[in-house]
Amino acid sequence: MVNDGAIKSLNEIFNHIPKSTVAADCGKKVTRFTFLMENVEEFKMRELFKIGALCDLTVSQTLELAKEQYLKNNSEKLKP
Repeated sequence: MVNDGAIKSLNEIFNHIPKSTVAADCGKKVTRFTFLMENVEEFKMRELFKIGALCDLTVSQTLELAKEQYLKNNSEKLKP
């Protein structure tokens, strides 16, 4: 789904997989996981890689989705 462009940011994964399932698999409460998704820069790298592994993503794909999520979440802050 990442390769064909159906998923362009990290949060879009949850259009296909329940957030509660991924949060539980990562050992996070849904409220904390939601906070991290809204503030993706707060994730630890190993947490991002675990999400990627759970979703059968490569490291590169995971980082690209995280980058796009960060830009999406912070588009107003990043404007000059």
